[in-house]
Amino acid sequence: MWLSLLFILILAGVLTYIILDRTVSQVTVVPLWILWAILMIPPLLTGATVTWSKQVPPLPIFIVG
Repeated sequence: MWLSLLFILILAGVLTYIILDRTVSQVTVVPLWILWAILMIPPLLTGATVTWSKQVPPLPIFIVG
């Protein structure tokens, strides 16, 4: 369970970074890693909730995460 979740988080992180690099990096002067970290907070918190609580979180957390 946690290995597949880890794979999904890594995949989401890489895809998010690539999308940010190609679109937002030309528009803003904010460092790309800060934007990436802010966008990855919800999926990381959702993954931590699922892994540590051993129960599925409510649907709104999945939608946001």
